[in-house]
Amino acid sequence: MRCTKTIIAALLIAAVVITTGCGKRERNPTPEHPSFSMRVSPVSQQAQHPGASQESHPAPEAQAKPREVQAMFSGIVEEYVDEVSKKNDGAFVIHDEILGKDWRQKLVRIHRDKIVSLGESRYFACADFEELKGGGKLDLDFYVGGAPDWKVAEALIHKVNGTPRYTYNENNERVPVKSGKAGETSDRDGEVLKVGDEAPDFSLRDLSAKEIKLSAYKGGVVLLWFTNLCPGCQGVLPGVVKAHKNYAKKGVTFLAVSLLGDDKETVLSVVRKHKVTFPFLIDPKVEVYPRYGGVKVPPGTCPTNPQLFILDKGKVAYATHFPGAPEAELWKTIDKLIRPSEGKSPQEHPQ
Repeated sequence: MRCTKTIIAALLIAAVVITTGCGKRERNPTPEHPSFSMRVSPVSQQAQHPGASQESHPAPEAQAKPREVQAMFSGIVEEYVDEVSKKNDGAFVIHDEILGKDWRQKLVRIHRDKIVSLGESRYFACADFEELKGGGKLDLDFYVGGAPDWKVAEALIHKVNGTPRYTYNENNERVPVKSGKAGETSDRDGEVLKVGDEAPDFSLRDLSAKEIKLSAYKGGVVLLWFTNLCPGCQGVLPGVVKAHKNYAKKGVTFLAVSLLGDDKETVLSVVRKHKVTFPFLIDPKVEVYPRYGGVKVPPGTCPTNPQLFILDKGKVAYATHFPGAPEAELWKTIDKLIRPSEGKSPQEHPQ
């Protein structure tokens, strides 16, 4: 394999020299990235992969040729994924700083047709992954360098469940997307509510048209869950319903805000199916979530930013993405808030 890498590296370097001599415009390389540490920095979001004119994928002239080159870099990424997976009980683990969690995934496929040269002996590749447990699907971007001993130098979470976190401009730089489209950011991008922040007040109606105002519960503990009732959310709903029955007796309020816009029928159907005992609020224009999660989402979309908040006396005490965070972590957090000096043991948490 090393011999093959060395030979192809020599061919690639020669090709660069010939191309430069012919006067072809050089593609500006992407800025240097931090050394790879399996941690993901929140990056701004426009085209979806490196390439000119902010297109979804690289321009044709950047595509690696011949097929042997694509196969080689695909193999390098596969080897890297296997290496990391062996150290993590068969799971490719990458940390998500935005959601504050580790994704445990398996490789689905590498897009060989999107492997491109970035110049200066650097290559780009992207691959699809899915969670080993759960319905999460990720698109990861890999940067390979270090000729002739090629290796993965950096990996980034590009998309979560189809929603991009960043895109590229013609200089292969990650840039913010313009507002107003699916998966794009609001003017408050990056300003997700954090622990200690005041929870913005709002007033919405439940399925019976009763008006519910958040500030009415300012003196206690509130679990506030924004959900689009996707299969993943419905999968954890029974556990949330069970927990509500337990915590309602202790004065804890559960509120769910639908991200389905004005679609009441779907919400009502799910509520009846799972015998939901806490209010499900309707937000026709999905206007409340951006004040908490920092991003605009079209009706029916699952945000990639935190969308479950535990509030204590009107302030954020905990923020996460759910499903994603373990249920036991939610209940442990609530236990500490309602019984600061105690806190239940893990086996006492509702399952």
